[in-house]
Amino acid sequence: MTASFVLSIDEAAEALMVSVADIESEINAGRLKSVRIGTAQRILRRDLDRFLQSQGSRGLAKPRRLAPVAMAMFFGAGLAWAAADFPFPDWQHVAIGPQSALFVDDQALTEPDPARFALINAPLDYRRFNEAPNLDGTGDTHMLMSLQHQNDVPGDSESYPWTFFVNLDTNHDRGDAVGSIVNLWKRGSGWSAAYHADVFAYGSGAAIGNNIETYDIGEERSYLIGLNVQNKAHRGNAALQVQTGPMPDWHPWWEPGMDGGWIAGLRLAGMPGAGYYRTGIEFDRHTHGRRGMWMRGQFDIGLDLGNNSIRMAGGTPLELDGTAGIALRYNPAMERIEFINGDEVIAWLDASTRGIDLAD
Repeated sequence: MTASFVLSIDEAAEALMVSVADIESEINAGRLKSVRIGTAQRILRRDLDRFLQSQGSRGLAKPRRLAPVAMAMFFGAGLAWAAADFPFPDWQHVAIGPQSALFVDDQALTEPDPARFALINAPLDYRRFNEAPNLDGTGDTHMLMSLQHQNDVPGDSESYPWTFFVNLDTNHDRGDAVGSIVNLWKRGSGWSAAYHADVFAYGSGAAIGNNIETYDIGEERSYLIGLNVQNKAHRGNAALQVQTGPMPDWHPWWEPGMDGGWIAGLRLAGMPGAGYYRTGIEFDRHTHGRRGMWMRGQFDIGLDLGNNSIRMAGGTPLELDGTAGIALRYNPAMERIEFINGDEVIAWLDASTRGIDLAD
């Protein structure tokens, strides 16, 4: 596979020392091929190479400026492309057969169990088997791949450091497409996580452990989910847990005030006049259980609705004392508000009657 690069119209014109109009005229005439990447028009290096080879000594609209310079640029050392090193994949249809894993491990005491590894059909399959525990007092990790990226740029500058990038473009009607998948086989009593992120915040900008941005931009509306947590086996403990984990006072980073608390444990955020929520929190009609929400902690105010109302279906009791069975409910059949003690109605207010003084 040969290396290929992508240039904008302006970059191609600057590299060839011709005008943008010259490049655009050749594209419009069908002699120079261009591609659309997003909303921008780009030129692949291989297409530009083919165009120059087809032109020979004629060059573009201004051959006196193009021929001696372009030939040195494209077929010489290629230094003119140093500023345009954004990789554009040269896609090829390749039939990939079963792969043989590259196995490297100098610390293994025994031979690995093949059943511990998943069957992978991939061009790159690197496996490591470790059976040597850490020495006492050491916290060394056992990594297969480590990417460390230090983006040390001047202050008040613009930068976009992306240490690891995965791009999946798929068009299928059956099957599953996953950009990144992690299998965690949890054994033993130690703590494990399929994904873990340590976020060390110093500046005033937002520091986010996991950011998910969704774009429903097709002609047909998708069933778009920002985060999906699904249980496939026995009953789990919590689908989503927000936890306080204060740092112990003996830790070298600890300082007074580090209580590990949150200003908001769960926040639905929006912008003024935008970001409409049809339903803030929804329990699907197929959900069922003992409680919809359980507030076991101690709060100054258990539920603060602000300027919002609370709504219940007719006949649903509002329990004032769950232990004694004291409740309040509306009876739509008899049009009255009933006070209940257990299963017995002890008093009611006729909702159809007007002008009643309850103090009498």
